[in-house]
Amino acid sequence: MNRFLTNRFAVLSGLLCLGATSQATFLNFDDGQPNGNAVGGYYAGSGVTFSDAAWTDNFGLAGSSGAQGIASISSGFTPGPSSPIVATFSGATSFVMLRGIDVGQAGYKITAWDATTGGNLVDSDAAFGTGLGIGEYYDLWVTGSILRVEFYQVTPGSGGDGMLWDGMEFGPVPEPGSILALGLGVAAFARRRSAKK
Repeated sequence: MNRFLTNRFAVLSGLLCLGATSQATFLNFDDGQPNGNAVGGYYAGSGVTFSDAAWTDNFGLAGSSGAQGIASISSGFTPGPSSPIVATFSGATSFVMLRGIDVGQAGYKITAWDATTGGNLVDSDAAFGTGLGIGEYYDLWVTGSILRVEFYQVTPGSGGDGMLWDGMEFGPVPEPGSILALGLGVAAFARRRSAKK
């Protein structure tokens, strides 16, 4: 099983254990929109709006889910920390997974925030490929009560090549009572195991 599917399984299994209120949403960005068009609020009905993102051809690169992905409007295939692509959620989400395509030595990073602007850093993840990143793709994921994620190349222009993103999945925040129920279940299991010794 590849890393993307393994991570998806682990996160979704965890959400099922926590009693998530609804299913995760997956965007493959392969919606047939003309390349170069801004993504903006196209996915607002799915609960997310993008800033500085446009559809692009994925050039048949390894790891692609279809014919299109997204890149930066202002920086093309090399958005940096000061000019990230931003995804803002209409309500808190408990996890976000993102696939980076053609990830070279410049790497890429995703940061998760607890507010639609500003706020506190909730989680982050990063991956680095080798050289120009030909044939390399990586799935990153962040968890917490997330209202915004930003993603970008860590060191654009460092000798690596540009990249694009193809695939984002995000999920709901579980009901608070479900977390308590899970905690009680784990405690009961620990007591049973302890009693068997």
